Amino acid sequence: MNIMEIFERISNNLYSNYSLTELSKHKGIKGSYRENIIKNFLGDNLTDEFNISSGEIFDSNGNISKQVDIIIYSYKSPVFKMGDFFSYCPIESVRGAIEIKTKLNKGTLIESIQNIIKIKELEEKTPAMTRLGNNNVYCGIFSFSTINPSTIKRYLNEYFITNDISPMLKPDFICSLDKFIAIRSPGDHGIQSDERGDTAFIRSEKDTLLLFYCILYNGLHNMNEQNYNFIRYFGQARWDDY
Repeated sequence: MNIMEIFERISNNLYSNYSLTELSKHKGIKGSYRENIIKNFLGDNLTDEFNISSGEIFDSNGNISKQVDIIIYSYKSPVFKMGDFFSYCPIESVRGAIEIKTKLNKGTLIESIQNIIKIKELEEKTPAMTRLGNNNVYCGIFSFSTINPSTIKRYLNEYFITNDISPMLKPDFICSLDKFIAIRSPGDHGIQSDERGDTAFIRSEKDTLLLFYCILYNGLHNMNEQNYNFIRYFGQARWDDY
């Protein structure tokens, strides 16, 4: 047995769990269960340096993301938990963010893109510098099914060109289980692609989950760990001495 066979069996198991959710008639329960399928997979297989939650991401200027399905954050950095399932996360603590969709189509793609742009526009401050629009968060989309990948590719490029948005704000990856994975800057992962443009669409089929895991793992570790000064969140606040 090799790693490709292991991940093929894990992928089959994920899809079986996803299929079970079709028995539920409650849309909210379906969505939460499907998010948990990927949360559990990542929790079991990412290294202990990362923790996983859902919630919102904010910066020291008061900007905040929409609700994020999966937030991957450093175990060494603070987050503020509101119970077991929701956290408020400073942008400096976050390493990855994933939008989970049942089916990827034009509507769900654009909704996910808009959420990811809000995350990527958050301002990350280090003791030495400020990063805006290219922070340390590796962002992407995971879906259990999709319309034609070529159509997804067209919608993705059209949205950024039509709205004159920097390609730096594109999702770092788009994954549809057992179908394809799209990777922004594939050369950073050692992947050769003849596709023009900054995002390569790869017909990965049964190897999609393994490629998703490898790309995510690389992306999380390529984000530089910084020593952050969280006192910056107080801004110009002053206190009187006793």
